[in-house]
Amino acid sequence: MVDTPSSTAREWLCLLFVLPTKRAHARVQAWRRLQRAGAVLLKNSAYVLPASPETREDLEWIKQEIVGSGGHAMVLVARAPDAPTEDEIVAAFRAARSRDFEELTADAAGLIRLASRRSAGSSGRKLTQRLRRLRERFEEKAAIDFAKAPGRDELAALLEQLDQLTGRRRTMAPARTTAMSAADYRDKVWVTRPQPGVDRMS
Repeated sequence: MVDTPSSTAREWLCLLFVLPTKRAHARVQAWRRLQRAGAVLLKNSAYVLPASPETREDLEWIKQEIVGSGGHAMVLVARAPDAPTEDEIVAAFRAARSRDFEELTADAAGLIRLASRRSAGSSGRKLTQRLRRLRERFEEKAAIDFAKAPGRDELAALLEQLDQLTGRRRTMAPARTTAMSAADYRDKVWVTRPQPGVDRMS
């Protein structure tokens, strides 16, 4: 007898696809897009993401690209049949993001050693650029951390430490804006060409 999954069980989106052997480039491109979306491969058969409008859109785009490359693909909605299977799926997401955070933590530790050897106020543009890129990479991985992987909080703390060492401020002062009145632009002569079509400047 098969257990019926609870109506409150989490829904998952599964992408199954096949590409011809000669479409190696398309296969690599699909893999890279799935990695950026945060999908994990289960049992070498299906890429999985938590169900949401955003992840559904991601998988539908990847599906269209696969089909456009001569392959076959479909997106399915599924629920785990039992708690151990659900735990196995969640563990796969945690393991994937944990590896990402471990790599970024090693990079952050290296930057901390570099920043600590410099005197205050002389961190240098190169160090600031590396920190900015590291934070961007962290935010990219945090956005696809669907299962609260270990190592995320520790990495965030290292980035805060780097901000202090380099004197970098994460918050920027709000830009000053000047209030404008629509009356200032009424009854004016505007110069343009006839039938402008697409405004490339905008």
